[in-house]
Amino acid sequence: MNKHGTSSFTTLNEPASGTWKIYSGAHGLNAAIYAGFSVYYWRDRDQEVDFIIESRGKLLALEVKSNEKVSLKGMQLFRQHFPHTKILLIGKGGIPWQEFLTIPPLELF
Repeated sequence: MNKHGTSSFTTLNEPASGTWKIYSGAHGLNAAIYAGFSVYYWRDRDQEVDFIIESRGKLLALEVKSNEKVSLKGMQLFRQHFPHTKILLIGKGGIPWQEFLTIPPLELF
C-alpha cells in the first residue's frame, strides 16, 4: 500500500516496448532518477497506464502510444481514481515524442 491508498501501483522494472517508446521511457526514467522521483506502472484489471511519476506528493501519468489504434481507456480510468493528476499522452494523438524529449523534467508537473 502506498501513501495514495492503493496497492495497484507496481514499481517499474522493465522498459516499454517499441524503439521510440523506449527513448521516451528512458527519458522519463532518467529524469525521474535525476530529480529523485518515484516511477510506477499502474494497472486496474485490463486497463493500464505506462508510467506514473511521483514527486513531492504529486502524480504525473504518462501514456506512450506508438501504434495507429489509440485507446484512452486506461487514462480515463486512472483519472477517475486520481482526478487531480496531470496526464500526458505521448505519441499518436498527443505530444510528439520528439517534443516530449525536449521538455525539462520538472516542467512536466
